[in-house]
Amino acid sequence: HGGVLAVAGDDHACKSSTLPSQSEFAFMDAEIPVLSPSSIQDVLDFGLHGWAMSRFSGLWTGLIALADTMDSSAVIRVDPGRLSFTLPAFETPPGGLSIRRGDEPMAKEARLRLLKLPAARAYVRANRLDRVLIDSPRPRLGVVATGQAVRDVIEALDAIGLSPDAAADLG
Repeated sequence: HGGVLAVAGDDHACKSSTLPSQSEFAFMDAEIPVLSPSSIQDVLDFGLHGWAMSRFSGLWTGLIALADTMDSSAVIRVDPGRLSFTLPAFETPPGGLSIRRGDEPMAKEARLRLLKLPAARAYVRANRLDRVLIDSPRPRLGVVATGQAVRDVIEALDAIGLSPDAAADLG
């Protein structure tokens, strides 16, 4: 019943490290799905979903921990019943998706590309981890952001006088 949630502490501004760091590319190179929380609530929620996604897909799951998020405080909801974890309808091979003893390299590669990564994408879709935060009945412009950038976009809209409702009205 295991799963792996690999938490990477990134420090873009070199606040507490000698070099700036960004882990998304290392995760991508290793073909590890990445979750990027934008708030402390997201750290908890994405952490739990990341672990569940790892268990479902047989993959490690990455979670980005930025100083802007981790060096802050917030009141969050911790009720264990508030989150639901939907396991998508996904056909798995005999023996499941996890690593096997004596696996041949090409079999591992095929299972990764043809089954594990699609299983992770199916989990993300089924649990609506990628979502629209400001919806509009007449969308004209879209901004795609993850993690800290989500908060930055909301703050930038606020700085120019656009509330989420006003931005939705403008499309």
